[in-house]
Amino acid sequence: MPLGCQAKRPPMIACQHAAVEAPDRERRALVLAGGGIIGVLYEIGVLAALEEAFPPGPFNQHFDLFAGTSAGAVTAAFVANGAQPSEMFRALRDDLDSPFNFRPEDVFGAPAGNVIQLFTQFVRPLLGAVGGAIRRGSRATLASMLADFQAHHPPGFYSTEPLERALCARFTALGYAHHFPALPRALYVTGVDIDTAERLVFGAGELAQVHVCRAVAASCAIPILFQPIRIGERDVVDGAVAGAPPIDVAAECGARHVVYVNPLVPIRNDRGRVCFPLGEGGCGRLRDRGIGWIADQTFRTFLAAQLPAALVAVQARYPGLVVQSIEPCPDELPMFLHHAMSFDARRELLDYGYACGQRMAPAAPPSPAAQPGFLP
Repeated sequence: MPLGCQAKRPPMIACQHAAVEAPDRERRALVLAGGGIIGVLYEIGVLAALEEAFPPGPFNQHFDLFAGTSAGAVTAAFVANGAQPSEMFRALRDDLDSPFNFRPEDVFGAPAGNVIQLFTQFVRPLLGAVGGAIRRGSRATLASMLADFQAHHPPGFYSTEPLERALCARFTALGYAHHFPALPRALYVTGVDIDTAERLVFGAGELAQVHVCRAVAASCAIPILFQPIRIGERDVVDGAVAGAPPIDVAAECGARHVVYVNPLVPIRNDRGRVCFPLGEGGCGRLRDRGIGWIADQTFRTFLAAQLPAALVAVQARYPGLVVQSIEPCPDELPMFLHHAMSFDARRELLDYGYACGQRMAPAAPPSPAAQPGFLP
């Protein structure tokens, strides 16, 4: 549920009763935001650094519950099930034959099938747009062609079914739970009903009966890139569409100390300090790299703008809540130089996430150093 102006307050979240109680200390939550493939790599690097800093033992024992949205839902589902971030880190960094490793075909499907599918999906709307332009003659514009294309195009370029199948196969191979009530630690995954704009919390209430793999795949259905995924009577898309991260979900389910890992922040392209590289060499502005980079920065700015108000609202409802944020520095380039869905820089981004985690680990649980409030 977005933490802004609303006609009515959303219903309370029916938290999982199976969550491990922590009567001797404040309950701790790990909240993981979205960020595509590069977000997963960054988060696993961060968590590997935290694992190294924490006392030895299962990583998920250091938190009482987990919440994730979009790419963060993938990471959260593994860790809540008992995965050690260090094992995930090694498998991804060295591209090992391991259930913890993912490759492009696990997300997008077979390359040959993708080409055929994309061609058949878009040939009709493309022909419709060209036909409309011919009929309009000299009155045809790019805007009118886009409008004709929009009238017939499919709901997305790709399906999330390959990701859902890949997750289920890995959970089975690892002996992990496929259903929310069976998880060793409580897990909450957010998505958005595209027809009603309602934020959904899988793992809570009646949505606790949804298969974990399907809920995670739905939370990763980036609009336009992926088609909405049908769950019951709902068409669900990426949970990040709701704007605010699920910190409020963790707080409502009893957490009083939240570690929030956010892979996507806007770059601060101060050319006196940062060299944003151009294709032809040298440094430049974002506009020099084209619409893709401008769109990426716009989306990051939108997400960053939601966070302060969301934190004010949730901390007003839960006084004393500690939120420890771990995120890239806005004047560091690694998380901005690669497309969000690219696997190409896996080593660089895992190592960068690990370095960020090392910088912030002393203030994260189980250390008592953090104080109430938001700790950037």
